[in-house]
Amino acid sequence: MIVHKMTVNDSLQIFYFNLSLVYCYLRKKIMRYSLLILLLSLTACASASKTYAPDGREAYNLNCSGTARNWGMCNQKAGELCGSKGYDVVTRNGEQGAMVNGSSDSSIGGGGNQNSWGVGGSSSSSIFATTTHSRSMTIACR
Repeated sequence: MIVHKMTVNDSLQIFYFNLSLVYCYLRKKIMRYSLLILLLSLTACASASKTYAPDGREAYNLNCSGTARNWGMCNQKAGELCGSKGYDVVTRNGEQGAMVNGSSDSSIGGGGNQNSWGVGGSSSSSIFATTTHSRSMTIACR
């Protein structure tokens, strides 16, 4: 029977190999759920919360922010809240901007560079850019 004595270097290589497997698994899960959240946010309607207008009337803050939403969604929500009575627009705010997000990941295994433990490493980076639209209005039913 041949017995292989495990060295510290062997232990570290096994540890980092297992760590890279866990990292890959979690990264796939995060990507799956972030895609789901993105899809849900694109299909969402305008949201409303109750407040009061400066003249004391009951009013609603409407939010129709996002790239897949528009002012029409705010107007539709206002119509649903006030019905045939109609509504007055108390405030209306909107702005457009850009958002850029970048990351640089370093993963263990693959690649030609080796760290001090003799384990290969590779790196990758990703950049995500999109436009943002912030839209809100306060309405008071007549």
